[in-house]
Amino acid sequence: MIVYDVTDDESFKAVEMWVEEINKFAASGVCKLFIGNKIDLGVDRKVSTEQGAALAKHYGAKFVETSAKDSINVLQAFKMMTQEMYNRNNKKASLQATSSNGTPKPKGNIPIILYRTRKENNIKQY
Repeated sequence: MIVYDVTDDESFKAVEMWVEEINKFAASGVCKLFIGNKIDLGVDRKVSTEQGAALAKHYGAKFVETSAKDSINVLQAFKMMTQEMYNRNNKKASLQATSSNGTPKPKGNIPIILYRTRKENNIKQY
């Protein structure tokens, strides 16, 4: 997850540097989600939704805008990232499901992600 402040141009410009760092140090094909935060400060907005979406598309990343202060799309952002990781893990597992001689291989472990929401005081498992 790469989070930038929609009210700060410099924060948005730093996204490209963070992508370079991810590409340099993370595993190839890692899931990326660009998050434009502080949408509750609309009058101070410097980075448009279209700019954020275009940059995410350029880097093959998912995109969402949030307000951590007002709890807008925060849970959705985590669900998007979790779903993307799950989908990639399943795709990878199915590609590795057969050995070179055609016999099925056992499936790998699927990560379990736990989170706690502010409104609910229980833990959900995905």
